[in-house]
Amino acid sequence: MATGMAGGQTFTMYFGVLESFRMGDIELCNVPVHWNDARKPSLPDGSQPDGVLGTWIFYHFLTTLDYANQALILRRKDSAQLRRFRAEAMRACAVKLPLWLGGDHFPCTLGSLLDFGPKVVSFDTGGPRFGIGMTVAMAEQLGVEVDYDHPERFNNKVVYPITPERISLGRAVAPMFVALPARCWSTTSSGSGRSPTSLTSSSSFSRSPSTSPT
Repeated sequence: MATGMAGGQTFTMYFGVLESFRMGDIELCNVPVHWNDARKPSLPDGSQPDGVLGTWIFYHFLTTLDYANQALILRRKDSAQLRRFRAEAMRACAVKLPLWLGGDHFPCTLGSLLDFGPKVVSFDTGGPRFGIGMTVAMAEQLGVEVDYDHPERFNNKVVYPITPERISLGRAVAPMFVALPARCWSTTSSGSGRSPTSLTSSSSFSRSPSTSPT
């Protein structure tokens, strides 16, 4: 038993081991689990999820989160599956990026915003209805316009809409990012209390015109 905090909530966490857990034709045995009574982010239809998959499960497979096709693909970790995976990636002209884990599960890679970067950024695989987030100080440093006239509340903190024009992960560029919801907050985000976003900065960007996306 331990105390946890996420999304502005403090709660008690309980730990155990699940004898068997199935996903499709895959069965996992002796799976470490934890549960609590914290409210989780709502699903698109407004309902509450029954549970959350941790990166411990993803680590044991070749895992693909295919948002465009609404699919979670788990391949066994063997040489044959790895060859198929690499062949599919080459046919799709996929860009290979480094991947690090911050703490025990925050995935990080290299990204750029406008002409700043590349720098290490973290991304949230489950950020609902949210494109990018950063601190107010960082937005002002990078020259991103902050809409102070329309503050919102998100995870018990005040956030402000922002409208960055371009963001990139490696050579993959998202132009006119204003089409996706974006926010910034006044205090530095860290640990389990960070706001869920699909991309949040984990270190300050620095100006690097020679490496800006084209």
